[in-house]
Amino acid sequence: MSLRKTVQLNPGLIKHGNARLGRIPPRHGIFSSSRSPPQINSYTRMLATFQHGSTNLTPLEQQRLRRPVSPHMTIYKWQYQSLTSILQRFSGIFLAGGLYVFATGYVLTPIVSPGYTDLFDIETIVGALREVPGWIKGVGKFALSMPFTYHFYNGVKHLMWDLGVGLSHKRFFGRLAWVVAGFSVVSSLGLAVL
Repeated sequence: MSLRKTVQLNPGLIKHGNARLGRIPPRHGIFSSSRSPPQINSYTRMLATFQHGSTNLTPLEQQRLRRPVSPHMTIYKWQYQSLTSILQRFSGIFLAGGLYVFATGYVLTPIVSPGYTDLFDIETIVGALREVPGWIKGVGKFALSMPFTYHFYNGVKHLMWDLGVGLSHKRFFGRLAWVVAGFSVVSSLGLAVL
């Protein structure tokens, strides 16, 4: 499909001041000068056809169907420093969710079931944990303290970045992510031993 035909298919972009269409190199799918359509797998075509639900597509929709699909997550190389933001959010959700569940149970238990008012009493909780073996208590304390310490140290790292500390070196990002993980594990082990 030539550039002239593409402009005729999509005159609204040119009309609204997006004249950059002519400067895109011809190797991109919609501006290639060859007559063969770009390679799109059958799943993409089937998904695009299913989403539209009919074969009466506008020229712009037809143009979008011929665009190459980005490889997205299939070629991305995952690294630990890439996951730190996701882990920060998950640890915050875990901490906030645990607090909300406990607080809701503490407030609603006397209202919903008056016979279980001692369920969230500190003496009941201590009495129940007294029967648990020590190594299970340690594992449980580590599991509860790890999201807290990770969220804390990773939050300090983000505050440092907000101040501009450590943004000049690219290798510092990866190393700092591992330092946060190390501090979190050591702090959680210390809290689990207490």
